[in-house]
Amino acid sequence: MKNQTLKRAPDRVDLRRKARAAAHYRSLRGEIRSILEAALEVELRARPDATATFGKARTLRRRVEGWRFTAETTKTAVDARRP
Repeated sequence: MKNQTLKRAPDRVDLRRKARAAAHYRSLRGEIRSILEAALEVELRARPDATATFGKARTLRRRVEGWRFTAETTKTAVDARRP
């Protein structure tokens, strides 16, 4: 594992980091590692899988192939679902 140095962090950030580390019973390094891991996990989950997305688009395109969408057909479909 590589070492990283956190330089010139604003005081307010450093105070929050220390408080968060204490609340989670972690060292300051452990807290930084946890924050980075969580941020990277969110980034990975937010990135859609291109192959799956294109596959879903192709499936949807096949399902609606030949349909004509006009204002009238849309209104009829909406009205049909209203109680």
